[in-house]
Amino acid sequence: ELPAQLQELTRLFKAFLTSTSLYCAHNGLGTPMYINNLLPHVTRSWKTRAVTESDMHTILGILGKNNTFELADNGEGSLCIELLETNNSTTGHFNQPELIQIFQTRLTAFWNQWVSSSPTARSNIQGFLSQLPTCEIITSQVAPSTTANLTKGSERLQDLKAASIAARAAEASARRPTVQSSDKSAAAVASRGANLLDRILAKQAANANKASGPSSAHLARLSAIDRIADIVEVLDVLANGRARASFSTKILISHLQNSLRNPISDDEGAKCLEIMAKEVTPLFVKIVRAGSVDAVVITRGGKP
Repeated sequence: ELPAQLQELTRLFKAFLTSTSLYCAHNGLGTPMYINNLLPHVTRSWKTRAVTESDMHTILGILGKNNTFELADNGEGSLCIELLETNNSTTGHFNQPELIQIFQTRLTAFWNQWVSSSPTARSNIQGFLSQLPTCEIITSQVAPSTTANLTKGSERLQDLKAASIAARAAEASARRPTVQSSDKSAAAVASRGANLLDRILAKQAANANKASGPSSAHLARLSAIDRIADIVEVLDVLANGRARASFSTKILISHLQNSLRNPISDDEGAKCLEIMAKEVTPLFVKIVRAGSVDAVVITRGGKP
């Protein structure tokens, strides 16, 4: 039988499983479980002492490679527990008895190996704990090239804004009236009392000679680009500190309409989100459409 101090490790692991399951139920499966956020929940469940990050390394190291949990570095200096996409984790209901059995079997094997190594090993529990394997830390899928991609996103937004300014300058230039000799002639004819048909034909000819400005679709795009900076801040607030947050597109646009200082239509809100997801901030905003699902996923680590 394991010493009482090692049996506490099993109780700690059970508290970890309980806390993880509850955390997923309250925050959603798409929300990474940052260790710093999870530790207070495990401490309350274990009811022995304050649980530390080192404790998490220990119990996950004893559990070893498994099909439910991984300890990941998200690239921001924070560690989080990530769920693997298996039958045990995608529903948020872990096979706790199976995981506990694996944990106890491995802990017992480590202890038996330690005890057989020396006649005095059984009394040196601290020595045993210090040599236990720790959990391997992987790199989160969100982490690679985050900084480079954020820089590209910011540059892309600046390029789009510059194009917006240039296009509007061109539009203003195109709208400046130019007086040509043909226009003067038409005006002279009109002033001499030309009939209505002559005046209409003259106006059509003058319009035909004008440079064509940007299309309405292009202007709508430029307007949407101008709103992106404000929308980024609103989305960050809506994420409410979570690493990932998802909303239905309809509800998210409603939030934007209630939060932005200047009114925004449904179409303009949808256009802004589409440009952000495809061109400007693909790591921050992702649009998910599958069947009847039309949702937006916000990843705070990708904020420009």
